[in-house]
Amino acid sequence: MKIERLSSVARSINLAYPTNRAIVIITLLFLLGTTGLQLFLGKRFLRLRILA
Repeated sequence: MKIERLSSVARSINLAYPTNRAIVIITLLFLLGTTGLQLFLGKRFLRLRILA
């Protein structure tokens, strides 16, 4: 049995629908905007901690 039969969460996003395309574009713009703002403000982009 495929997971798609049990849940609609596993479906891929169909970018042919304008609303789906708009949500993807808005999400990417938000991600790029917040990342750019953090870099502009001098915040560390990635905080990697190595436990020794």
